Amino acid sequence: MGKNFRIIAFIIIFLIPVASYAAGDGQGGILDDVLKDYESKISAWETAFHRAGIFIFWALGTISVVMTGAQLIFQRDNISSFFAEIIRLILFLGFFLWILTNGVAISTAVRDGLMQLAGQASGNGSVLTPSGIVDLGFDLFATIVEARSIWSPVDSAVLTIVGIIILLILALVGVNMLMVLVTTYMVIYAGIIILGFGGGRWTSDMAIGYLKQVLNLSLQLAAMILIIGIGQAILQSSINAVGKPGFANLAVILVEAVILLGLIVKIPPLIGSLAG
Repeated sequence: MGKNFRIIAFIIIFLIPVASYAAGDGQGGILDDVLKDYESKISAWETAFHRAGIFIFWALGTISVVMTGAQLIFQRDNISSFFAEIIRLILFLGFFLWILTNGVAISTAVRDGLMQLAGQASGNGSVLTPSGIVDLGFDLFATIVEARSIWSPVDSAVLTIVGIIILLILALVGVNMLMVLVTTYMVIYAGIIILGFGGGRWTSDMAIGYLKQVLNLSLQLAAMILIIGIGQAILQSSINAVGKPGFANLAVILVEAVILLGLIVKIPPLIGSLAG
C-alpha cells in the first residue's frame, strides 16, 4: 500500500505539474485575449441595435406628439400654453435623441473614466486587466514546480496541489472581472436599443434605466480594480517572500487568495447598487 502511494505521489509531482505548467506557460494573458475577442464581436452589434433604437424612438416620438396635440386641443387652452407644451415636448425628444445618438460614446466614457480613476487610486497607474491577477498564480505555480524534489515526493505533491488550488482561486478572481467586463460591453452595445424608448413620455424611464445600469456596472468594475489592486500588492509581497515553498507560506497565500475572492464576490455589487 505504501509503495503504491509513493508511485502515485511520484506521478503527481512530475507528470501533472509539468503538463499543467506546459499548458499554462506563456498563456497568462489568456483572459485578456478572450476579453478582446468578446469586445470585438460585441461592438459589431452597435449598428443593428442603434438602427432598431432609432426606429423605436421615432415611432414612440410620433405617438407622443399626436397624444400631446390631441390633449391640448381638447383642453382648449390659450395659444401660449399650447406652444409652451410643444416646445417642452421638442426639448424632451431632442434630449433623448441626443442620448440615443451618443449613448455608446457616453457609456464608454463613463466606464473608462471610472476604471482609470480606480487604477490611479489603487496606485497601479494603469487599469488592471483580468489576466494580471492570474499571472501571479502562474508565477507561484512555476516556483513550486521548480522546487519539487524526488526525495520528498509526498510533501512536493501536497505543495503542488496547494499551488494548483491557489492558481484556480486567482483564476476565479480574474474570471469574475472578465464576466463583469463582458456584461458591461453587452449592456453598452446591445442595450442601446433601450434608449429608443426615450421617445415616449410613458417609456422614458426605461432609457434612464439603461444609463443607470451602465453606471452600476462601471462602479462594480471600479470597485474590482481597487480591491484587486490591493490584493495583488499583498499577494505579490507574499510571493516575493517565498524562497523555498513551504506549507506555512503557501497557507498564508492561500488564505489571502480566498479573502480576495470573497471580497470580489461581495463588495462590487454593493458599490454598483449605489447607482440604483
